[in-house]
Amino acid sequence: SLTLKQARLLGLFVAEGYYEQDSDRDNMRVGVCWAFHENERYTLAQDVLDLMASEFGVTCVIRNHKQDQGITVTTKVCSEAVAFFSSYIKGAGSTSKVLDASLLVAPIAIQAEILRGWFDGDGAAFDTGADFRMVGVTASHSLANQMRILLHRQGVAPQMQHVVSEGRRRLKDVNGVVSVVSDPNKECHAWQVTCGGSYIEDLVQTTRHEGAYNAAMNCRTSYQQAPNLRFLNGYCLQMITGIEPVAYCGPVYNFETEEDHSY
Repeated sequence: SLTLKQARLLGLFVAEGYYEQDSDRDNMRVGVCWAFHENERYTLAQDVLDLMASEFGVTCVIRNHKQDQGITVTTKVCSEAVAFFSSYIKGAGSTSKVLDASLLVAPIAIQAEILRGWFDGDGAAFDTGADFRMVGVTASHSLANQMRILLHRQGVAPQMQHVVSEGRRRLKDVNGVVSVVSDPNKECHAWQVTCGGSYIEDLVQTTRHEGAYNAAMNCRTSYQQAPNLRFLNGYCLQMITGIEPVAYCGPVYNFETEEDHSY
């Protein structure tokens, strides 16, 4: 059965993973890789190294990119790892990645770890001043919808937004250094899944956004004093904080009553 640490690896793979292929064998998948930035070497990259070693006994290596500041964590040739990730993550490119249907009915704790891995790899966090939010971004519309399902099962009501931005392309200079530049002839389509408020208090734990969340909570007391809020489809929903009898004489407003909704 799937462990919590393996679920975290699946989330990181959904965000940053791809397969190493053997061109001499019809591009057969032979290894599993994760792409990170150099500044993630001792955080997310190290997490993958530790998790792959503890869960599968696989020693991964880090490859430095010669032409940019990227690094790659790779299993080298490892059919066991390929089989594991292929069974749970379908598709290969960023626009086609989806979770296997079995993960949509997996235990809530397993789904939480998948979300944490995804938000770690493809997410960001920010403080609006009134709310702390996490945003996950993916080029796969189907994956975005699946993440919404997993969040709903955590008791979190997310918002999803389709974002279209100017395209990009890789450009190599005379020294062989590769940079990414804008390409006005292309478009990038992505879907942002946003969640926030007190409902992410558990979800943000053990992610790279935990420190920012705790700092935001410590800087102001409004989160502890204000009622829990949830934003859904442009409406702000406030939880009932108490029920008590109140003396009153007059019309009562009720949506279930016809015409003027009062009696």
